[in-house]
Amino acid sequence: MTSQRLRQIVDELHTELEQHSLDEEGRSMLRDTLKDLVVHLDARDASAAAEPSAEGEPMVPNAIDGLDEAYARFRDEHPALATGVQRLIDLLNQSGI
Repeated sequence: MTSQRLRQIVDELHTELEQHSLDEEGRSMLRDTLKDLVVHLDARDASAAAEPSAEGEPMVPNAIDGLDEAYARFRDEHPALATGVQRLIDLLNQSGI
C-alpha cells in the first residue's frame, strides 16, 4: 500500500469532515488524528527516500487509537464518515503500518 493511496483516503475524510454537522470536540479529535497520521506518513516517506530498504516506524498508537475512537463515535450518527474512517483503518492494517 502506497502512502499516496493513504493520503487520498485522508483527503477524502477531510472533505467528509467538512460536510457533516459535528460537535467541535468530534471534529477536532478526527482532524488532529488525521494530522498525526499525515505527519507519520511524511516521516515514513522521508525515511524511505533516505534509506530505500527501511520500512519505517510502526504506526503511532495514538493515531490508530484515534481512528478507532472516531469510528465508534461517528458510526451511528454519521455512517458515511464512519465508513471512511473504517476504510482508512483497514488500509493501514493491510499496509502493515
